[in-house]
Amino acid sequence: LIQERYKYPMARKKQKNNKSGVNGVSWLSSNNTWRVMLNGKHVGCSKNFEEACKMRALAEWRQNLKKIAAFEKELLEQRE
Repeated sequence: LIQERYKYPMARKKQKNNKSGVNGVSWLSSNNTWRVMLNGKHVGCSKNFEEACKMRALAEWRQNLKKIAAFEKELLEQRE
């Protein structure tokens, strides 16, 4: 159920080599953990797949929140 919710974050198409089904979440067999990436940057690792998916979704949410804040600031500056 949770996997379905995080299946296609940001409405991006899944790459052919994606084994997890979630963009930005990949399996590291060297230390048996799920690695979370966003825009080519390491976000974190988790032993639990669902936790890694939540971590990815939270990182995207924070990134979008920053973009919205910057946009609102720009709008306010234009009004002055």
